[in-house]
Amino acid sequence: MKVGEQHELLLLFKGGAAMFINLGLLMQMKYELILSIHADVVWEHSIRCFNETRLRKLIDQALDERDVASFYRYSAELVDLRKG
Repeated sequence: MKVGEQHELLLLFKGGAAMFINLGLLMQMKYELILSIHADVVWEHSIRCFNETRLRKLIDQALDERDVASFYRYSAELVDLRKG
């Protein structure tokens, strides 16, 4: 394929209907979808790591202060977070 050359795919349907699909545009849409999915995965991982660090600090603080109720509450939240 030469620079600037466009390729199209002709789809034929029952009943005689037809549709042209620009393959370059289709590939661009596929690439953008993959990037979007990747961005969502990175975002979710970042939030999960932030929350895990925050809960660990709160658990340590509860232990230092001998706050049993807070310790159990934050520990349960951490377990739930790790379960997914």
